[in-house]
Amino acid sequence: MSFAATDFHTLALWLIQNRTDEASLRTAISRVYYAGHLLAVQRLMTRGWEPKGTGEDHRGVIRELRRGRTRHLADKLTLLLELREHADYHLEAADMDRNTEGQLSVSEREELEALVELSETISLLRVQALHVLGRDHGRHETTRKGCGDGACVQG
Repeated sequence: MSFAATDFHTLALWLIQNRTDEASLRTAISRVYYAGHLLAVQRLMTRGWEPKGTGEDHRGVIRELRRGRTRHLADKLTLLLELREHADYHLEAADMDRNTEGQLSVSEREELEALVELSETISLLRVQALHVLGRDHGRHETTRKGCGDGACVQG
């Protein structure tokens, strides 16, 4: 039985909706990145790209996505990687406390809103990945108008 990368995204959304403690928020950021990373790996493998199984795969996936019509995905995954690294390695608790207490600056609030938008984008990528893998069962057809060049439009 293989692991579904989209389960990381589902977990991240659950954590954001149900928990406000710092550890949960940091974990949610990390899980969103890994959902995107693993979905990108799956997509690239259908094109013949093979991961090396090392830490270099993270940047390798981004480099590969920069080729062709998936540049926008590389940019989004780069942002997620940077956020994950910050969440995992920069443990300034005061910043997270300010978030839960509603004391964020305008720029910090904008960054948080960008994360929400990114999460929505990952949801759309999830739909595309399920479609490519043949596991969508038509569920996405009522929620999108078109995904011509990889950019879905909500309907």
